[in-house]
Amino acid sequence: MAGAADQIRQAAERARELTFRLLTFSRKQVIELKTVDLSQIIRHFENILRRTIREDIRINILAPPTLHPIRADAGQIEQILINLSVNAQDAMPGGGILKIEAREVQADATFLRSHPELKAGPYLLLTVSDTGVGMDEKTLAHVFEPFFTTKEQGKGTGLGLSTVYGIVKQHQGFIFVLSEKNRGCSFEIYLPCNLEEMEIEEPVRFAQTEVKRGVETILLVEDDEMVRSFSCKILKTLGYQVLPTETVQEAIELVKNSQQKIDLLLSDVIMPSMNGKDLYDQLRTIRPNLKVLFMSGYPREVIGRHGVLDPHVHFVQKPFSQPVLAAKLREALDS
Repeated sequence: MAGAADQIRQAAERARELTFRLLTFSRKQVIELKTVDLSQIIRHFENILRRTIREDIRINILAPPTLHPIRADAGQIEQILINLSVNAQDAMPGGGILKIEAREVQADATFLRSHPELKAGPYLLLTVSDTGVGMDEKTLAHVFEPFFTTKEQGKGTGLGLSTVYGIVKQHQGFIFVLSEKNRGCSFEIYLPCNLEEMEIEEPVRFAQTEVKRGVETILLVEDDEMVRSFSCKILKTLGYQVLPTETVQEAIELVKNSQQKIDLLLSDVIMPSMNGKDLYDQLRTIRPNLKVLFMSGYPREVIGRHGVLDPHVHFVQKPFSQPVLAAKLREALDS
């Protein structure tokens, strides 16, 4: 049974990652922008990178102690780094050099002549390059397309570089690739600088050893059977009592007729007969102390109209992992 459970978990993780990458490529993944120092992100990531990349590849990190701050999602920047680094590793089957460099550049009139896509102003240039097999012009023409891959069947989804492209565009940045067959490859990413004097915010990380648990009762409202079952299992493994419901009508009737204490509503945002925000408002008239955590896999442009992306509202983006949901639940319950 343990083996079967592991296979189910791994399949769910693969599906979650695929959905995440597709959302990112289409620029519909909700990101959490904070004022961050790219050098700090790279230094934190370096330890992970050296445990991931093969020992026959030399890793060179070139980044000053501090850089102009940028508004970015630190986790998404790390996603860029891991995707490009793993791609570089695959391009160097016999070993080589992986180089990650960050520096400040000024897009002035002279610079813009060679980079007409950019706007004038300060940028951080993040470069990830390798000494691998390189790419020909035909491959370069399709490199950012989803599901395009030069790897043999079963060795890759073709979503790594399209994910990188989507993340860069979400950050209002630009990405260029320079490569020749048997001459290596270099990805140049330009991220707009934030020149305002703002305090660097520490990126939120959900380490697997920091799974937060609870004993409260959760009313789960999710119309998708697979997501409802998956969420219910996560909640139970975290120690919560779960009241799963499929429709808003079922949830309302349960709250009206049950004497059981219900601590939090975990609800999808967009459902057939009523959105999650309206459901919560209605349930609050019956249970004034009820707290809420909204969830959705829809793009920001859609769910934003329902008032669940306001700063004071607790929200988790689908697809989510156990540590992320656990942290978001405690955040909502303890608020």
